[in-house]
Amino acid sequence: MRITTKKLILPLILLTAAALRLAAVLSVGDFTWDEMFSFTYSQKPWLDSLTFWAWETNPPLHLLLLKLWFYVFPANEFWQRLPSLIFGVLTVWWLYKIGRGWFSARVGLIAAALLALHPYHIFLSAFGRGYTLFLMLAVISLYYFLRVYFSPGYRRSDLVILALINGLALFTHLTAVFLFFVETIGVVAVFSKEKFKQWICAMLPAILVTGAWIAPSLFYKFFSSGNNMGQAWFFNFKDSPIYLLSTLKILFFGPATNILLAINATLFLCLLFFYFYQLKKEGRINPAFFLIFLLFFIPLLSAFIMKLWNIKFSIIGLPALVIVWAVLIEKAAAKNWLKIVLILGLTSTGILMLFGSFPLSDWRTVNRYALGHYQPEKKQIIVHNDFIYRLLVDRYYHGPIPVIFFQTERVKNIDDPDRAIITTNYLMYQADETEEQKWYEENKLNDFDEMFLIAEKTMGASLFPILEKNGWINQDRPVDLLVASDQQIFRLNKQRNVKP
Repeated sequence: MRITTKKLILPLILLTAAALRLAAVLSVGDFTWDEMFSFTYSQKPWLDSLTFWAWETNPPLHLLLLKLWFYVFPANEFWQRLPSLIFGVLTVWWLYKIGRGWFSARVGLIAAALLALHPYHIFLSAFGRGYTLFLMLAVISLYYFLRVYFSPGYRRSDLVILALINGLALFTHLTAVFLFFVETIGVVAVFSKEKFKQWICAMLPAILVTGAWIAPSLFYKFFSSGNNMGQAWFFNFKDSPIYLLSTLKILFFGPATNILLAINATLFLCLLFFYFYQLKKEGRINPAFFLIFLLFFIPLLSAFIMKLWNIKFSIIGLPALVIVWAVLIEKAAAKNWLKIVLILGLTSTGILMLFGSFPLSDWRTVNRYALGHYQPEKKQIIVHNDFIYRLLVDRYYHGPIPVIFFQTERVKNIDDPDRAIITTNYLMYQADETEEQKWYEENKLNDFDEMFLIAEKTMGASLFPILEKNGWINQDRPVDLLVASDQQIFRLNKQRNVKP
């Protein structure tokens, strides 16, 4: 049997996708905090797990899969990240199926190549969380939705699969509501009362079952005593649309510079204008294209309106944007060599920047710093300004200097440390001076000669005012730590005879 070159293109794309993602898994470094959270709370006893998952902010499907996965495979960084790699490669294949099924085989191959080489999708595939699972489910949902509502002669089993996939997507990430919303728009656009009733009846079980988890979880977060969802980190970004640029950089084949984003976005808008011009000239409309475009645009617009600048609130639109790019490239680039140039031009810089940033987390930097500054004749202490990092410290820190963590009164009043982490990890910790001074005295920090303060800038407490008030003086410039997020370590010495 003769194998043509065209038949080898998709396997080559999938192999490239797998190779890049494996290289990322092997290079990305130690767990980030989110990964450490999944690692820890996927391995608790079953009854504890079910309780913890009800308290957790995100739906529990990925944690459930990890729990089952670790019954078979070793519990470590590589094996936790491997499912993300598998889901990531499968998403490339499903995206090809959408492109081929509702546009052309070439669009399918271009979409698969763009996602295979998309820097942020490569990163997510090396990240031991549920994002590639979520994106895979979103792409499969879109595929079956188009089969049921935009193709003739669908099977009843397609609708059942669609309902099941949508339910699983909701159990993976709450932004799956955008998927439901866009698909509902698609059903309404069909102008069939019967189809709309069919859609509601099919989706209702998924919504009700998911609601059984979402309702008590959200009730706890919003109405339970002492909880204040308004302090959640995702509601407390700086009030400036410029922070949306970071999300756009990622979606448009980032990480990227502002200049690269401007080039890619300008090219995208020019190609989009050309595509609409051609559609008007040809007098035809592909409803699948508009539906897919909405799946990219609506989450992005919602994030902008609600000032939820973090990429995770728009990430569901990434595969949709890739398909839109594929359609535009196929329409505008007549020659195959030009298509290849565009694909590599869009992705290559971001790939280089991504791999140049690895490892993202390396706790050896902390251990080396502690060992290099250790003086047995001094009483030394490391203070971390955010207690949730205890999970990472317990796993990775092996230095000679002891570590303590700042905790608010609310956290200290929670008897179970696991419950304290799960129920408050999404909050930005705010404490008044009296509370900070009480924590300072309880930990007898006046007894130490030298302090090393690890400051997590996004969510951790600002301890400098209370430390300065008690006579602690910063000795030199902070050192950036390659751990988890934007953390720095400061060296402070105690000035004696200072009364708070």
